[in-house]
Amino acid sequence: MGTTNTNNHGPKRRRLNINGVEERIGVHRQTIWHWYKAGSFPPPHYLGQSRLWFEDEIEAWEKAQIKKRADDKNSAA
Repeated sequence: MGTTNTNNHGPKRRRLNINGVEERIGVHRQTIWHWYKAGSFPPPHYLGQSRLWFEDEIEAWEKAQIKKRADDKNSAA
C-alpha cells in the first residue's frame, strides 16, 4: 500500500511513500512535486534514499486546504 509505521523514537507516526501520498490525496506524483517545489505541500523526510511523508502532516495539509477553500468562498460572497 505504500505505508510503513516502524519508528523506535517516540510515538509511532504512519509514513507514506510517494505512492501512498498519491493514493491518499488523489493526484499524480508530478503534481505533488510541483506543489512541493512551489512551497505549497509538505516536504518529504528522507530515510536513506527513500522519501517519506508523515501521514499526520498530510492530514494537516488537507485540513488547511479545506479551510482555505471555505475562507476563499466566504470572502467571495
